This record gives sequence, C-alpha cells and structure tokens, in this order.
Amino acid sequence: MIRHLMPLAFVACAIVLAPSAARADMAVTTAEDHAGAASADSPSSPLSHFQCYDVRRSPFETIRSVELVDDVAVHVTDVRHPKRLCAPANKNNEEPGADLDADHLVGYQLGRTAPRFRGVRNIDVADQFGELKLDLTRPEFLLVPSSKSLSDPAPALDPPTIDHFQCYGVRGGRRRVPGVTVEDQFGLPTTTDVKKPLRLCLAVDKNGEGILDPRARLVCYTIRAGSRVGETVFIENQFGADTLDIKRARELCVPVGLPTPDPGVTVTMVATATPTSTGTATATATPIATLTATATPMPTFTVTATPTPAATTTATTTPSATPTATATVIPTSTPTATPSGFKFVFVTSAEFLGNLGGLAGGDAKCKTAADASTFDGGKLQGRTWRAWLSTSTVDAKDRIPDTEYRRVDGTTVVANDKTDLLDGALDAAIDSQEDGTPAFDAAWTGTNDNGTKTSEHCFNWATSGSTLHGNVGQTSQANAGWSRITATNRCNVVAPLYCFEVDL
Repeated sequence: MIRHLMPLAFVACAIVLAPSAARADMAVTTAEDHAGAASADSPSSPLSHFQCYDVRRSPFETIRSVELVDDVAVHVTDVRHPKRLCAPANKNNEEPGADLDADHLVGYQLGRTAPRFRGVRNIDVADQFGELKLDLTRPEFLLVPSSKSLSDPAPALDPPTIDHFQCYGVRGGRRRVPGVTVEDQFGLPTTTDVKKPLRLCLAVDKNGEGILDPRARLVCYTIRAGSRVGETVFIENQFGADTLDIKRARELCVPVGLPTPDPGVTVTMVATATPTSTGTATATATPIATLTATATPMPTFTVTATPTPAATTTATTTPSATPTATATVIPTSTPTATPSGFKFVFVTSAEFLGNLGGLAGGDAKCKTAADASTFDGGKLQGRTWRAWLSTSTVDAKDRIPDTEYRRVDGTTVVANDKTDLLDGALDAAIDSQEDGTPAFDAAWTGTNDNGTKTSEHCFNWATSGSTLHGNVGQTSQANAGWSRITATNRCNVVAPLYCFEVDL
C-alpha cells in the first residue's frame, strides 16, 4: 500500500490510440495498490446514478493530511465539512430498485493539496448523454461511501460495495438534456433538466486502502434545483456518525463509460513516477505494445507513442499516422469564452481604507479592478460589479442577483444560487483575486452571513476615522465567517473588497 507521498509509487497508464488522431482515455491506476483490490471480501457492484443534495452541515472536525491517489494525482489534503449527500437514483426507470441501494456517498469539501494540483487538460469521457472533452481544474470534494437512515443510528456499511471518489471541478463540455426523470429514496420520481458538467469524480485510493474498481468514475451535472426536501438524516461512514439536514437536489452524477476506441493501436505503459525527472516514452507501433518509462508529476507530463522507423508494422496500423496521446498539467490559465448561466465573484488585490465613498465608491473600485485584469484573456473586463457591502439602510443580499456564482477560473462553484450563498456554508471559499491569485486577507463587508446589515460599517463607508469600526469577512473561509467574523477592523486600516458580478 502507498503510505508516503515521496517517493511516488508505480503508476500504470492505459492509453487508447486511434490510427489517425491522438486519443487518451486517461485510465490511470496505481498498479501495486489496486491490483487485486476488488476481492471476494470487498465486492464491487455496478455503479448507480446518484442524485446529490446540498446539506446544512453539523459541526465537523477537519481531518488533516489525508493521502489521495487516483488516475491523475498523488497528493495530501485536508478533508473539511460535508457539503453533499448523494443518494442512489433510478434515472428514466433504467435501473428499477437502484433507489433502494444501501450505498450512499457523502461529499466532503477538500482543502488545498500538497503538492499543488495544477490541472489536467483534454480528458475524454463518455456517458449515456454522449462524449465530452473536459479540463480538470482543482480537487473539490471527496465522496465517501456512507449508510443513511431517517432514524438514529444509521447502520454501518459492512463492507462498502462502492469506492471513494475524488471530484475535480471541470471546464469545457456542453450539455442540456431536458425531461430526465429521477427517483431516489427522498420522494416520488421528479422530472428535471440536466445542464452543464460540473465535476468529474474518479475512484480514489484513500490512505492506502485500495480501490474496488479502478475504472469507476462519475460525471456530475448541474440540474434544475428541486424543491426543498427538509429531511434530517443520519449517516455513518469511516469518519464516524453525523446528522445532515438535506436541502435541495443540485446535481445528477452519471456513471462514465470509457470512450469506445476506434480500431487501432493500443499501448499499455507502466511508468515509474519520480519527483525530479521528466520522461517521454517511445514505443513500437504494433497492435499491442508494452513499454516502461520514467515519468514525473511536473508541470509537463507527456506520454507519446510513436511508430519506430525500424519496426515492422502490420495491416492494422497506419504507417503514415503518428498516434499521440498527451496528458498535460496546466501551468497557467488558458483564455476561454465565459459560459452563460453564472456570475463571477472575486476579491480585490487592492486594499482600501474604510472611507470607500459609500456603496457607489465600493462598486467603482470593483469595476476598476476587473477592467484592469488581464486574467484569462481579460474576461472580467466590461462587466458590471457590486461590492459585497451593507449600510444602515441597505442589505448586501439585495444588491446582487439570484444566480450561480463562481470564482474567476470559471469552474469553481462558490454557491449554486443566493440561498446557497447565504446558508452559512459555501461550496468553495471566495479566495481568488481578479488576477486569479489567492486572496488571504479579511475583506470589508458590514454584512452578516445571511446577507443582512450589521451595525459596524464605517459610517456607511464614508469615514476612515480610528474610532469607528467595520465588520469584515475572512476570504479563506467557506463557512459563515466568509461574510462576518467576530473581529472588526478600525476604519483607518485597509482591507480588500468582495466583488460580485451583476446583470448589465
């Protein structure tokens, strides 16, 4: 089993190549750890669909330094509070009885990883809705097999028949499937619209426990938010027993089948990953070739299969084609068109005294920051912004629209809508500045976590006097402290602003 991050363990990559074009299915597994992981003692069952609900969390103690190994990354991270309960579901009556399965998944928010995950581009996946090409941006959730009960206590899963999953935010891919019927244990079948892909979840080895099915993966789509459930459920998993208040269905997670390859060359590669060397593997283009190479988790990790001039090819290969499969870690952001259906939110890199010039002055400072940003092709420029500020007569919640909000990377969801924003538990902290770099300082808000005014607002953001105070929110927090922490700032100190995009 893997027990330490360094040196890295053996990694096996299966890359399927078509003769005329590069194609990578990114089926990467941990060879030594996962071989034989699915056994008679730990049976693997076919993966269900899951309908995922956002939850209002109970107190949860962060679990530090959890090691996660999946198809694309080996890293250590902290597991924070639960954000989702995913219930097995019967979609379009394709799996009658699936909604009665015992195995649920609880989604826990992940902290920052070590080493830092820098993204992976051009992942081809296919599910019942078709094929997608996705870029992975950052790990967001750990899905943990769990039992659920409407009465205390929940029975233990012994043993779980599904894997842990690490869910990555994704960029790219378009989907809209209307009229999908979903049935789970929380009520009668409902009809919803499946929207854009939100996350790709890969089976993950947590702390060397192994993987039941290395090919298991889910694509989680945003769906039209359902009506409020209002159930209190009891769960039990490796992290212990907990109580969750279920709110609304937010996502439908669909099992992913690997893309069906065109007839061509299949290359199986076994690579030894080391932290310091960079390797490129070259193989003979025969119908099946096996090779060994040295690879590295560095900003560029490329695996190439190239026909060797001296090799004898068969009729099933295409001599004129150079099949290439590339999995590249993204060192920087790539400018992309901004998808519709959500708004951006960021923290200003500039900091200001309490005299902001009122609400209008705060809004103007947000626009100045956004219009000066060249991040991702300058996609924040030319938009309308409101600072997250309240005064003695205005609540910040009334200054922004009811929509989904994302960080400036365009993929990390902060909140699915205004209700989600104000429920005391963000999907992800608002800790990105207008240039995409992390924010760390407390920001001026004068606002409670429910979006209403406080009594500390630097005289309606019109004074920098040392005797008055303003409430602030901590940008690194995803709990209620994002908008208001206990401490206040004197108005003669500087702090940044939260900036929310609004309709033109």
